[in-house]
Amino acid sequence: MKLLLKVLISLTSLLFFLIQIEFALRLFKIPRKELVWSKYMISEYQPDSLLIYRVRPNLNIPWLTTDSNGFKTDSHIRNDVKKVILVIGDSFVWGNTDFAYTYPQLLENLLSEKGLDFRVINAGVSGYGIDQEYILFNQEFDEIKPTIVIWNINLNDFLAEYQHSLFVEYKDHFFQIPAILSGKYWAGVFSQLLPQFIYNKSLLTNFILSKVQNISLFQFKSEEEIENWSIRKAKFLLTKADRKSKENGIKLYLFIVPNQSIIENHSDKEKNVRLLYKITHNLKNLHPVDMNKRIQLSIENSYNSSNLLGAQSPNQSYFLDEHSWNPIGNWHPNELGNRKMAESAAETIVLDTIVSEFSF
Repeated sequence: MKLLLKVLISLTSLLFFLIQIEFALRLFKIPRKELVWSKYMISEYQPDSLLIYRVRPNLNIPWLTTDSNGFKTDSHIRNDVKKVILVIGDSFVWGNTDFAYTYPQLLENLLSEKGLDFRVINAGVSGYGIDQEYILFNQEFDEIKPTIVIWNINLNDFLAEYQHSLFVEYKDHFFQIPAILSGKYWAGVFSQLLPQFIYNKSLLTNFILSKVQNISLFQFKSEEEIENWSIRKAKFLLTKADRKSKENGIKLYLFIVPNQSIIENHSDKEKNVRLLYKITHNLKNLHPVDMNKRIQLSIENSYNSSNLLGAQSPNQSYFLDEHSWNPIGNWHPNELGNRKMAESAAETIVLDTIVSEFSF
């Protein structure tokens, strides 16, 4: 009984202390920090000890349906089709539009029109980098048994999220580490456990989570150092993925997704063109296809290039119409951008198919 009483007194004292800190933060008007695990993210994603986070499986909410793997889908899955294309990437693949207007779904439709019957799986996850994409590729490869893998890389993969890398470098090799070493993972765990009213209202909770989410093993001195390290890592992981694909008789395509600053001549175009050259040069053995060139060559005269990409484009209302459920991401493709990406991918696959049919 005395032990129980001591525990109750200790918990009461701790609660009183936390309340005092909460009032102090409010008294000094400490601003709320932006949290990685937003209310939107908590509802659609779950912490994962290997990937940091992944999309919740079997979701069926008004704006999102996912399958048992957590892949974005709809109610018309083509299980009768034996040939499968697995499309890997970040939010450019995931899509900021209705499922029917996402890049993978448009690709499936285009290939079907050209007489190539494939089921295209949208394995894109918003915010993923090459680390997570590589781990997801290995997790799903044997189960899905794709005929083709399309891997889409983004220029921001080589600068963003380096603090939460899931691979460490040692003697020219990269070794996987568990996601539990990332503060972003633990911020997600705590965000899931906390009652919603505390998560939404408490400044103390917000302050603690903002510190936890930034815990990282990785520190770099310059942006150039980040770029070089990220490119080495990407080359190592993508080469391993390509080798695994070839061993299983599977074709892997590497696409560099379009960048709004390059297509629209933004102020940071020169910086991104330099980074793009660096990436394509280092990954040349994997024969990456630059969608920026493809799209610039195929832009129709009736469209302004600023309509191609980004919710922030000058004429965004023309494309972000009733089909667009979540026009939130600057630099993201809208429906026309998704269609151009799908056309670029379809042209590459169709051309390869024709060449292979006539090969001796």
